[in-house]
Amino acid sequence: EISKVAVIGGGSWGTTLANLLCGKAKEVDLWVREPDVLEQIRSERTNHVFLPGVELDARLRPVGTFEEALSGKDLVLMVVPSHVFREVLGRLKEHFQPHMCLMAATKGIENDTLMMMSQVAEDVLPGINTGRVACLAGPSFAREVSRKFPTAVTIACRDDTYAKSLQRLFYTEYFR
Repeated sequence: EISKVAVIGGGSWGTTLANLLCGKAKEVDLWVREPDVLEQIRSERTNHVFLPGVELDARLRPVGTFEEALSGKDLVLMVVPSHVFREVLGRLKEHFQPHMCLMAATKGIENDTLMMMSQVAEDVLPGINTGRVACLAGPSFAREVSRKFPTAVTIACRDDTYAKSLQRLFYTEYFR
C-alpha cells in the first residue's frame, strides 16, 4: 500500500494534490522551488502565491530539497510544468529508488520531443519499472478540487496492482 508520498511542485495543482493526499497518506512532503513560498507554507499553512485562500493541512510538510522529499517515499508525484519536467526529474534522479512509483500529474506534452510525461520519465530514468509509471489526467482545476468540488479523473498505470493502489490513495467523496 502506498502511504508515503513526495509531491514535486508547489504550484496550485501540486499544492492541491498534496493537501488532498494528507488525509489519505501517512506522510506527504511537498517540494517547493521558491524559498518565499516554502517559508509561507511552513509558517502560515497557506500558499498565497499559487493557491490563495486555501488553508493547508497541518500534516503537509513543505521541503526545499529532493533528498528530503524522496527519503523513504513510496510514490513520487510529479506536478511541474511540462517544459521543465525532464530537467526536474533529471535533478531528482539520484534520490529515486527502484521500489518507488512515479506518477505524472503534469498537463501537456514535452515541447521539443512531443513525448508524453510517462515517456520522458522512461527516457530520464532508464531501467525504471514501467509498470510503476502512472499518470493522473482529467478535466480538473486546482481551485475547484481544493474547495472540494466533485471531480473525476483518470489514473493510468500498466501494473493493475499499482493502479488499484493509486486509485484507493486518491479516492475521496469529491475526487474520484
